[in-house]
Amino acid sequence: MLDSWQRCRQQGVDPDSEWLSLEITEEEFQNVWENYEYLTDICFPLMGILDDLDLANDYIFELIARNGVSLIQKGNLSLHKHIAARSIFTESTMGTNAHSLTMRLNEPFQLVGMEHYCAALGNLIACAVPLHNEDGAIIASLVFSQPLPPLPLGSDYHKMISHSVGMITSIASAAESQLRFKQSFVQLSDVREQFNDVMLSSRQIKQVLETAIEASGENAIVLYSDATIARVSANASRLLHSTPEELKDRPISEVLALNWPEEMYDYLNYPTAKTLTIGSRDFRLVVNPVTDEDSHLLESIIIWLREVSAPPAERPRRSRFGERADISFAEILGTSPSILHAKELASRYAQTQANILITGESGTGKEYFAQAIHNLARAGGPFMALNCAAIPPRLIESELFGYEGGSFTGADRNGKPGKIELADGGTLFLDEIGDMPLELQATLLRVLENKSVIRLGGKSYKRVDFRVISATNRNLQDLVRAGNFREDLFYRLAVLGIELPPLRQRQEDLLFFIDYFLEQCQRENPGQPRHFSPEARQLLLACDWPGNVRQLRNAVIAAYYATSSEEIEREDLPLYLLRNEGNLENGLPVTSRPQRPQHPQSPQHPQSPQYPQYPQNPQNPTLNLASLEQQAITQAMEQAENNVALAADLLGISKATLYRKLKDGSNQDTL
Repeated sequence: MLDSWQRCRQQGVDPDSEWLSLEITEEEFQNVWENYEYLTDICFPLMGILDDLDLANDYIFELIARNGVSLIQKGNLSLHKHIAARSIFTESTMGTNAHSLTMRLNEPFQLVGMEHYCAALGNLIACAVPLHNEDGAIIASLVFSQPLPPLPLGSDYHKMISHSVGMITSIASAAESQLRFKQSFVQLSDVREQFNDVMLSSRQIKQVLETAIEASGENAIVLYSDATIARVSANASRLLHSTPEELKDRPISEVLALNWPEEMYDYLNYPTAKTLTIGSRDFRLVVNPVTDEDSHLLESIIIWLREVSAPPAERPRRSRFGERADISFAEILGTSPSILHAKELASRYAQTQANILITGESGTGKEYFAQAIHNLARAGGPFMALNCAAIPPRLIESELFGYEGGSFTGADRNGKPGKIELADGGTLFLDEIGDMPLELQATLLRVLENKSVIRLGGKSYKRVDFRVISATNRNLQDLVRAGNFREDLFYRLAVLGIELPPLRQRQEDLLFFIDYFLEQCQRENPGQPRHFSPEARQLLLACDWPGNVRQLRNAVIAAYYATSSEEIEREDLPLYLLRNEGNLENGLPVTSRPQRPQHPQSPQHPQSPQYPQYPQNPQNPTLNLASLEQQAITQAMEQAENNVALAADLLGISKATLYRKLKDGSNQDTL
């Protein structure tokens, strides 16, 4: 380890770098993959053993080629948040790491926390085990990484380390056994020359085959040249609900319903294109023929039954980069016709590749819809989100397009990919798109047209496959007319449009969410039942809810915890709801309002409130509050051209309050 640290220092590796990356191109990765495909076919099902263990997905399990390219990754890929996709694991790129030491020392190796040279890996425990080919040469490694526990010196820590090493070593041993098993079939022709009888009738060959098949742990069936069964692995016999003895010498057509020889030859010629259903499970048949070296006649057939995994849309995966996208359409609640129509429309749009613009007020669930569309259309890819209103304008460009090292003062010297680049194969969600600076809109438009992005300070473009979903609570067409948003960008983003209705227009959903959020509080606090009084419920139903579902949820939670009794009263609701309904005056609650002197009603103004009389200064007359209120309402209604909702916004009160004041006061002529 010390030697490794010294090598890292000599190579100029930055131990404090937050971005560990020497990324290779897709073409270079594919070349490595093709050279190791024989190994990935063996290791992928073996690595899946960890899926059945209760590890809380708090690990990452990798197959890494000898040159450092990660070929298979399973588990929680976010543990590699400091490492770019398709990076190379070497000392010069990652500093001291378990894979490099295992390749150098040819033995299992562990690194714990800060034993890694780079601090970015200091919160991980990494265990690496070498993989050898049939000739004993190192070809790859299996690397198992977990987060460092808070107290790493306890007995549980040492037990975890011991179990991890044993588990990974066992999987590596099984993989090497399968490699030797494949090699044994290459040698079968040499063995055949020593025996004149039919292949597989020899006791020695049987023993080799039986040992190799059972060591593989897979569903394997060995056939004679006439397609009768010579040998079945234990796993395959369990899958077929029979014993190996019962299956021996039976025609394969009776066991797997495969026609011989017509259909079997299809499997021999196109092994990756054929699937077979056994029970309720689908299997891919990999068929390996064994032929005579001289005559090339078929002498034996080996069938591997490998279960087909669920497609990405049914089996969501988490990208190494990206925000959490956990919402599906089933989790978007609401029963009103308008929200059901929006969900149905979004589901149809998800099947296309066109860009989608989601409009609606704050709190209506725009990001929920974006996540649901992503999980229906591109669940296997990353979901990258950028809120254009939450990031300073000068930083949006680097966040969106990325930058090369040294592009500007304070930039990471290794550079950083932008959201667009990281969205490759997935979805780019641009929230509050109406707040994007005008000077960046032209650049974004060019990226959308060409699907190519160049980092700040970069010299070449990179092709990116991504789908854009944007959202806004503003009227983009008004922004276009005002010159604050590019018209061509608007039409590029709004190929498909979804408008989410506000909560005040969804009375069915308002009733539903009041009870739904109350039940949520009940589940979190068992033994503390609550219900709304008729007055409190009436006030909730009368509100406009400018913050929509998000505001309603917070109001219900606040009221639940504000009361100490089973019934939630009107006074337990948030103060801003009471204030908007006229239940607060001059900032004082009703219960603490001082009593006013009682005066006879004026016959001229029977509805006007009466106040005590005070001396007036003729040089500086004072208007009473009622008069000021009437003047403000009149002026607001004139400016709003008698639109009550707009006038209420100008006055900072609810529409219901304004209606009441117009009805009770002297402004009835404006109705």
